[in-house]
Amino acid sequence: MKPRTEVDFSPLRTVFQVFNLFFKHSNHRLLAMKRNNIALISALSSFLN
Repeated sequence: MKPRTEVDFSPLRTVFQVFNLFFKHSNHRLLAMKRNNIALISALSSFLN
């Protein structure tokens, strides 16, 4: 039988694999999201300051 922790963490592994595939296939979208996040964070920081 497998250890309890391995059984508990196997769903996380599959989730990470799905995320890795998604990010590999949408690198340009990821870069656009990063730029949007940076703009959003800078706008929020300037608004808070």
